[in-house]
Amino acid sequence: MGYEALAERKRKALGRPEGSVKKARHEDVTGASMEEIMEAMNYGMQRRTRKPKKKGRRKGSKKKLTPEITRRLGEATLHYVHGRYEEAIPILAEIVKQAPDLSETYHTLGLVRDNLGNELKALNCFTIAALLAPKNPALWELLFGWFNRRGDTHKAIYCLSRAISADPKNIDLKLGRASLYVKLGDYHKAWRSSNQS
Repeated sequence: MGYEALAERKRKALGRPEGSVKKARHEDVTGASMEEIMEAMNYGMQRRTRKPKKKGRRKGSKKKLTPEITRRLGEATLHYVHGRYEEAIPILAEIVKQAPDLSETYHTLGLVRDNLGNELKALNCFTIAALLAPKNPALWELLFGWFNRRGDTHKAIYCLSRAISADPKNIDLKLGRASLYVKLGDYHKAWRSSNQS
């Protein structure tokens, strides 16, 4: 039996007329047309490209600063660097109104207040800055220094713990917290803090 005879048997089995060989190539054995198959494939592709939604904030979706706020923050920082503290305060206060969740503003304002001798307001600004940027260990270390100088060991330990959470590989922070626990007489926590990996 030759090729033509096999093709004829297949056409008869599928119920197609003899001249529809080209159409037979475009149809599946199941009887679906090429357009139907492509549509089904595209539908499946679209469904597969959807990814499950992730919880939490997406990377890169951090609030972007407007060029105006960036310029004003730079201007206030220059005033601070050149010792013109009184000129920096109104600019920073304006930025706080426009972007209240910007930790850099509070950090700079804290530095300005500290240089003007207003320690309580400076401490408040540093605290807000650290709470707005909890993954910044430098801000927590800054607060630790303030509370440690004041003799507030519990708050100093809290700040060191937050700094360790932000930078878990920093051994100096862990040893500093351990020494504070020793100062409080809590040797078990001191041992755990110094051996924490």
